[in-house]
Parts: sequence; structure tokens; C-alpha cells
Amino acid sequence: WNSMYHNAEEITPTLDAMVETSLVMKQFYVYKYCSPTRGSFLTGRFPYKLCATRNNLNPATIPEGINLGYTYIAKKLQNSNPPYLSYQVGKWHQGIFTSDYTPVGRGFNKSYGFLSGGEDHYNQHNFWGCPNAPAVDLYDSDVPAFGKNDTYNGYEFTEAAINYIKDHVKNNAANPFFIYFALHNTHGPIEAPKDVISMYNYNQTLRNTFDAMTTVVDQSVKNVTDALKALNIWDNTLFIWTNDNGSPVSVGGSNYPFRGSKGNNFEGGVHVPLLVSGGILPEGMKGKSLDGMMHITDWYATFCYLAGAINPNDDNPDAPSPIDSINMWPYLSGQVMESPRNMIIHDHLMYSDTTQGAIRNGKYKLVIMNESQAGWYGQF
Repeated sequence: WNSMYHNAEEITPTLDAMVETSLVMKQFYVYKYCSPTRGSFLTGRFPYKLCATRNNLNPATIPEGINLGYTYIAKKLQNSNPPYLSYQVGKWHQGIFTSDYTPVGRGFNKSYGFLSGGEDHYNQHNFWGCPNAPAVDLYDSDVPAFGKNDTYNGYEFTEAAINYIKDHVKNNAANPFFIYFALHNTHGPIEAPKDVISMYNYNQTLRNTFDAMTTVVDQSVKNVTDALKALNIWDNTLFIWTNDNGSPVSVGGSNYPFRGSKGNNFEGGVHVPLLVSGGILPEGMKGKSLDGMMHITDWYATFCYLAGAINPNDDNPDAPSPIDSINMWPYLSGQVMESPRNMIIHDHLMYSDTTQGAIRNGKYKLVIMNESQAGWYGQF
């Protein structure tokens, strides 16, 4: 939470300036870990309905993935007329057990990035590796991206996203597009280019590197938004910037003034920033902030509405559960004054056979069972 435009000590001029022309959501929620948040965004379900809450889909060799019975938003947007083309760049972390679980298998037309939950930012070696050697985790759609590793992935993924956008405008301008750009920054390992680290001079080496990673995020946002504007499509774009969980306080990040960290259900673990921008956002909502609740699952129904009032309910009649997503566009666009979301199920039975979970209803929040790193840690 205490990052980017919430923290004047971080060098993030693009996001700082974007606040002035964006809608700021002050009560936006995600899951406490990465994979369930991403699955919630892509399926329109609360995270507790996804198998990733059991193990965060770690290690990468686990024979599991988000249930194939759920229709991902990339596939859902194909119901638009004309159909959307969808691109995924960066971290996937939705299962790699078979090709059906990969981005292309879930409806994306193209993808470029890594499939597991984490890797070295420079050589793209997977956290877990193989029995006798490191494993490079870098894929270009449905084939390994041989010879393309050994570049800082914050830069590499940004270039890939811009190339997809340029190629789409050049070759598929008649179709709208959806791009899911999931940077690996600021996920561990805490690594950043030396020239960016040198922009900081705290007496905490880890914090210098972590904040440098946030600066790379800001540079990525600038480069992508500049490309959209140069291609004259910014005015027809909805641009969303957020993150997938609170910062782990042990690696140089901060969720001040909230209690907690990545990995627990207090506000520091699940309450994150959200900017909504682009030409699609009504002028009257730019530079404003809203206090109503929203959960990352709500983007699913919102996207369906914006893509031509597509029915947000799952196309699969045998899907494991109905969607939890709520169309938030009337609230985000200023048509209504109150958020339609008043309840969030944060968690249920993760990593445990005993009762564990968290739920918020209106201004009340209930957290059950012990939570690690659940203190107030100050600004840094």
C-alpha cells in the first residue's frame, strides 16, 4: 500500500501524475497471495473457490491448476461482436500441468512470459528448477522462448506488451483487444538494474533495491501508456493499474498505515491501490476518488458489460460455481453514487484443515485463526 503515489520517497513520476487524471479506488481488495488473486480476476470468482488457495500452486510441478470448468475472461471476450483478441504478458501462475492450463489454453491468442509463480528476474531460472540443472521458465505462446532469457524481465515484458499492441493495431485494427500485463516486479527475488538502484540512497540496501523495482514498474507504465497514445488509441482505452497482494514487509516494502503483510488477511495483505484511467473513463470521474468497496473479481462482469453487454455468467453450464463478480461500471462511471459491493469473502480454509478465514460485510470485518506477520510495522 505504501508505495507509488502513496509514498513521496519513491521515484514514480508517471503514476504520481496519473492520479490527477485517473479514478482512485480507496477500498479495492485482492487475495493475500498471488495466484488466487490472478485466478479471481480471470474467472470472476472469489479466491476461496479456486484450488490455488490451498497451496498457491507451488511448487511448479504440482499437478493442479485453476479448474478448467471456469471460463476465463479472455475466452469470454470472444463473445463480443467483433470478438476481442487477447494477449497475456508476464507472470501467469494459473497452472502448467497440461497445455490446457496455459494462457493460450485458457483463451488468450498470444502470450509471452513465465508460467510458474516466480523466477530470477535476470536469467528466468524457475524457483524450483529440475533435479540436475536450473530450469528456464520463459514461453512464447505455446513454445519455449529459447535464447530470449538473460534480460531483466521488467524491461523484456514491457517490450513484449508494446510489441503486441503495435502488432494488433497494424494487423487487427478491426478487432478490439484485451491485454493482461502482469509484471514480475516487485515479487521476489528482490532484484533491480544497478542504474535504477543508484537512484536511491537509504541506509537499507534491501529497501534501495525494492524501491528501484517500483521505479521500473513506473517506467513500464510510462512506456505502455506512451505507446497507446502514440498509436492514437488511448482515447478508446480503459487502463487499469493495481497489484495482486500487499507487500511482504520482510523484503523492503511497506503497507503503512495498514496492519499486516502479504500472506495474511489483515488490510496490509489484501487492501491494495487501484487506478482507473484512459479515454473510456468519463471526464467527470478523472481526478476523483471513490470510497466504496470493490474486489478484483468484479472486473470480470465489468469487462463483459463494457465489451457489449455480454452475459457475465459462465458459458459452461457445468462450471464448478457461479460467478461472484459484480458489474462496477455504473459506480466507476459516476452513474450511481454507492458501490453495489458490500460483502467480500477474503479467505476460507487456506493451508489448514481447521477453521480459518476472513469476511467483510459493510464496515465490519471478521478474521479467524492466527495470522503470521500480522503486526503494525510502521512506515519502514
